[in-house]
Amino acid sequence: MSSRKNVVTLLVSFLVLLILPLATNAEEITFISVGEKVENVDVHKEWRIDFNMDVEESSLNKWNIEVKEKGVGRIDGIDPYVEDGSTVVVPAPEDGYKSGATYTIFVGQTIEFKNGKDMKDRFKKVFTTEREILNPEPDRGDGIVSFGTVTADTLNVRKGPDSSYSQLGSYARGDRVEIYGYDGFWAKVDYNGQEGWMHKNFMKLRSVSGGVLQDQLIVVDPGHGAHDGGANYGQGVEKEINLDVSKRVYDKLEARGANPVMTRSTDTFLRLSERVEFSEERFADLFVSIHTNAATRSANGAETFCYKDGTSTATESCLLAKEIQKQLVKMADMSDRGGGKHGNFHVIRETFLPAVLVELGFITNSGDYPKLMSDRYRELFAEAVTRGIEEYYKLEVN
Repeated sequence: MSSRKNVVTLLVSFLVLLILPLATNAEEITFISVGEKVENVDVHKEWRIDFNMDVEESSLNKWNIEVKEKGVGRIDGIDPYVEDGSTVVVPAPEDGYKSGATYTIFVGQTIEFKNGKDMKDRFKKVFTTEREILNPEPDRGDGIVSFGTVTADTLNVRKGPDSSYSQLGSYARGDRVEIYGYDGFWAKVDYNGQEGWMHKNFMKLRSVSGGVLQDQLIVVDPGHGAHDGGANYGQGVEKEINLDVSKRVYDKLEARGANPVMTRSTDTFLRLSERVEFSEERFADLFVSIHTNAATRSANGAETFCYKDGTSTATESCLLAKEIQKQLVKMADMSDRGGGKHGNFHVIRETFLPAVLVELGFITNSGDYPKLMSDRYRELFAEAVTRGIEEYYKLEVN
């Protein structure tokens, strides 16, 4: 009996603290048993891990307090700290967790305690974040199918779904309208009690429910194809890399409620003009072309392009390019060659919807090549592009 009393068992429990901005008092902490999966967790959730012994804060690191996203891997920017001696606080990333994603918190055995005792087991907690919805969700009213925020300096309202119809009036950048239906590229609105029509490519659209990607019609364009292999080096061929990453982007967009379409889903060839026509025939909202770079051995890193000259959607195109670039640098640890760079490429020059061209990395570089050929990094590239699109849609129009 006395020997049992000398055995100290570490009891680990996960406690959830919902952070409410400007709250003066923290809500009561709720106990959740280890191993139970939690659904609909706030994207800024702060986790608290209570031990019955004081923790050596200097022993905490990214290996023994680790958060992983399903299908992606370790999340950077998690900086745990000790509170009140025996509680390890695991804050959310600065920008929050991704909505609608599944994560696992791992607590490793290498955490040290001030009394010298060791943990006997490794623990984990699985949680899924809530899907983002419009907050607060607008009153959809009778017949409202979506909402639009004007992204052009001035957007005309016309009497019919074509630029040949006479003008009823106009809205300015940042104005928000209710949309009652679509006819091709034209959105039906109520303008001072009259039926009006506005071009949807000069608005940021939001579905009446769901996340920011809900129902967005996004063209994913894998560059090259068939006899046009693009760049090649070693065992790598650009057309194959582009297609593989694009398929993954398609799947991720679809999983988040978007309506993606691909210019090609097999090893086929399309002329540049056909890729533009493809997006216009489908009345798309965004166009994202995926490519792989090549140059001298020293050239490396990711870069994203938009066409800046003479297009009304140039501002939105470049904002989209910058958001994708941020994620490529962050998630795939790519050297930053610049986001939102001017590119005189046919597929983004000749389309009038927001459009970008993404260069994932250099197949000719010894550092980029293994990533471009890696299944794990192709998944990261795809997630980065998808998350960049998602972050673009979250941006306020101002």
